[in-house]
Amino acid sequence: MIRLMEVLLHGGATVGGWRARALHRALLTARRCPPPKSKLETAFQKADDSLAHIIQLLEAA
Repeated sequence: MIRLMEVLLHGGATVGGWRARALHRALLTARRCPPPKSKLETAFQKADDSLAHIIQLLEAA
């Protein structure tokens, strides 16, 4: 566990020849995690949530 933390906290662009992005993808794949959402997807999701909330407030008034 300590070695894993050293790898994750390493400040360089590569660890043992692995680029940070490739290492991140490998960890996500190994843990069967879905890929992270893009910033644009997140922004659209927040806008949809806000719009839904506003509609609820208007309907309740």
